[in-house]
Amino acid sequence: MSATHFLRRRVLHVTLLLGLTACADRAPVTPTAPDGSPSAIVIGDPTNGSWTSSAYTRFRQDLTAVVRVAFVDRWRNMVHACTGTYLRLGKQLTVLTAASCVNTGFQMPDVAFALVTAYNGPGSVEHRKVYAHHVHPWYAPSLNGENNVALVIIDSPFSKGVNSFYLSQKDDHSQLDLMVAGYGATGSSSTGALFQQFDIFGPLPTLRYGEQRVESTCDNFWSCGDVNEPLADQWGKGALLVADFDRPGVSAPTNFLCSTLGHCQPGLKREVMPTTLGGQGSPAIADIYVVGIYNAGSLPVGAPPTAVSGLYDSYHTFVCVGQWGVNRGCQENYNWIVATAP
Repeated sequence: MSATHFLRRRVLHVTLLLGLTACADRAPVTPTAPDGSPSAIVIGDPTNGSWTSSAYTRFRQDLTAVVRVAFVDRWRNMVHACTGTYLRLGKQLTVLTAASCVNTGFQMPDVAFALVTAYNGPGSVEHRKVYAHHVHPWYAPSLNGENNVALVIIDSPFSKGVNSFYLSQKDDHSQLDLMVAGYGATGSSSTGALFQQFDIFGPLPTLRYGEQRVESTCDNFWSCGDVNEPLADQWGKGALLVADFDRPGVSAPTNFLCSTLGHCQPGLKREVMPTTLGGQGSPAIADIYVVGIYNAGSLPVGAPPTAVSGLYDSYHTFVCVGQWGVNRGCQENYNWIVATAP
């Protein structure tokens, strides 16, 4: 390797690290607001009829698998929370979430226990107590989250009114139109990277969903798939699934994925970005399969805390949990989840 090539790669590596410190038929991804903003599902609202009061708000039974993981103090106040996914796996006791969420929650001095809440219909909720949890043994907060995966084990299965998802067994995640759903605030390809009011601690939080597409994979050290490489090399880099945040039909020329790696596919109409910690663990779903979970360890590149509408020069990552043979990191996460779940 020439000195010039080595220096170029080293500068890129340092720049990225600095930027990041700050089957069944698929249910239609509808309704959607006219401006393409993320659809919102207000579920569990006890007011009669209120869940259908908006043309863009409704209950979706398929998304009841997207649950809230809450850490509660002795006075039954929520002090930390994130998004999880109820898995169709083993004894039906397993909820997939982010290791960063579990570590933070259980290390808080006032936390007495954890609960998982699922919504099985408008005005109807179910709670299950967490009796065990497991963090991926390779997870390290100092790294960029390739193994940011944890399982919380609930004391009994949810009722049949609560849906569950399989882990993905797709051969290729790169061209799938994914649905992202979670309790964190989101921005869309119309609104930009909004940092909205944090609502996951409310008794009736809002579940938001929209579309996304994986464009590259990276490892913990930001060795990423470049379009000039063979496909197997592009997608075999690591278990970080990288997606951009573009206006529909226009990829931001300064976006890292486009300008540096050559992934300049036009954006989807309803791209979403779970921009708060409440969104960590939000699943990216293909049909009834979970492909990855949102990795909220750092802000999107270029997004200040008061990001304004129209900020599209950004990307974000999902931790791959699917059995994707070309990517050893994805396969390792998948194997750990299957082996660990009761």
